[in-house]
Amino acid sequence: MLRSSSFASFHHLCAVRGMATTVEKQISETNFGSDVFRNKSFSELCRGLVILKMCTYPAFAKNAENFYSLGSKTIGRSLTNFVLRKTFFNHFVAGETKETLHKECEKMLQNGNMKVMLCPPMEDLGTDREHCKERIKENVRRYMEFVDIAIELNKTQRGQQALVQFKPTAVFPNSIMETDSKNAERNNISMAETVTKYAKIMNGATDSSVNPIVVEGLKATQKMYEKAAKSNIPIIVDGELRSTYFSLHALTMAASLLYNSPKSDHTYVYGTFQCYLKDTPKYFDLSVDVSNELNFRLGAKFVRGAYMEVERRLAKKEVISVIRALHIFSSLVALTLS
Repeated sequence: MLRSSSFASFHHLCAVRGMATTVEKQISETNFGSDVFRNKSFSELCRGLVILKMCTYPAFAKNAENFYSLGSKTIGRSLTNFVLRKTFFNHFVAGETKETLHKECEKMLQNGNMKVMLCPPMEDLGTDREHCKERIKENVRRYMEFVDIAIELNKTQRGQQALVQFKPTAVFPNSIMETDSKNAERNNISMAETVTKYAKIMNGATDSSVNPIVVEGLKATQKMYEKAAKSNIPIIVDGELRSTYFSLHALTMAASLLYNSPKSDHTYVYGTFQCYLKDTPKYFDLSVDVSNELNFRLGAKFVRGAYMEVERRLAKKEVISVIRALHIFSSLVALTLS
């Protein structure tokens, strides 16, 4: 949970930036009554009820791959894929083509003043430098396609707004962000200085102190952010693992510095704060301070967090490593004393 001071900071930020009234108005106009499901067929509602209920069972979720393998062996891979496509895939995925995606989003936007967030399915980027450059360009190109879809949706649905979610590890390798974050925290590197450095690179500056892959990612995403901002399409930067937090927020705020002008009535770049992490209040307060220092609007999305299970497993591994190290150390001490 966030501390009350952080919530107060966020409320203060909204009020100062002139956003509080807008947020309250949007929430009050959103209809969560019976009309929410008016565009859903009876079969779609039944399918959703069954699928979401199944997903509440940890054993089912954790053994999904095993169930898929079992289905492929018993009834064949083709039939298994057909069943999954008609059930889970069609429930969670809006479409595979621009046409089907556009049609599904239009249905969703008919339910009052709702927002549709387009979430392109993207894989994490590797660290192979030879292929990284092309992968970065290709992934950003795909994101820009979704910006185009959002633009079309906004044209056909007046008064509504479509957003695009950006997965940073599709452009910036997770391992590099982890390394940079550890170095920054270990050496007490200033967040404001890092944000300014990244923003300058996005504007075309060169900096040999920054990893070349990060430089490529910054230059590529600048085009995406610029296109989105010019078309009034907000970009929601997704959350990642705790180990990448410093770099993740620095990258997000660099884009915010360029495109979230305090003189504008719009916020085009939003960062994600995962509330299950104990140091989220620290990073949120730090983000508020940096936004005030560098004078830009801070866009924030608060979520429970999607990496709780992964973080727990990583924490257990770290604890086991520490215990083993202590055991080895104590054994060496005992051997020395003997």
